[in-house]
Amino acid sequence: MKPTAWSLADLEIIGYADDRDQTMLPAIVPPVFRSISNPDIVLVPPFAIRFDVVERATQLPFTEAESLRDRQELTFFPGSPLAAQPDHQLWLRRNGQIVYQPALEARRELDQLGKLATERAKAALAAGDMATAQDAASEAILSNDRCVTAFVIKAAIRCKLGKPAAANLMAELASHLLDANDFHTLVERYCSEMPSLSAPPGQNRPSASPMFRIATIPVVAELKYV
Repeated sequence: MKPTAWSLADLEIIGYADDRDQTMLPAIVPPVFRSISNPDIVLVPPFAIRFDVVERATQLPFTEAESLRDRQELTFFPGSPLAAQPDHQLWLRRNGQIVYQPALEARRELDQLGKLATERAKAALAAGDMATAQDAASEAILSNDRCVTAFVIKAAIRCKLGKPAAANLMAELASHLLDANDFHTLVERYCSEMPSLSAPPGQNRPSASPMFRIATIPVVAELKYV
């Protein structure tokens, strides 16, 4: 019978279960593990990480993982694998740099990146640079999906462009952060302060892969990827 649990001590990380361009970064990405003792075995999501054990992983032969890589469903590291560590998070910076660090450190850095990107979005909006404001707001949300101001800025831009349905979608995405009425009040305030604008570029970007945002920063010792 194939094992259902794998010790992190016998695993290395050879890549991640996603394929992203810069417009979808920064991002937390789920690792792709490879067995050290049996290099033909690769583990991909969905799985759960409990302390120093990976459970319920999808197990593939390495050749099949290579096929998924060729179809851009997995991304392999260009360099050496990373040693798997308990309570760590794998993520990508805006420039594509791979980061693998303790989960709490990752959360702090991503939170800070979200704040900085939000400030850039606000400054760009005030300057009438709507394309930069939209890109910075998107970066803020990718860094930390609790950046409510970034959702508001994206909604305000969509309102100015005459896209109320798209603005309402931002309100829905932020509904776990702010009441809809309060959200729309903020949107109206930003709209009233915005100059006239034309459509920002990049409206028709490719959609994310099915693995998009499959992972989240853990807040407890048990990490789950589902």
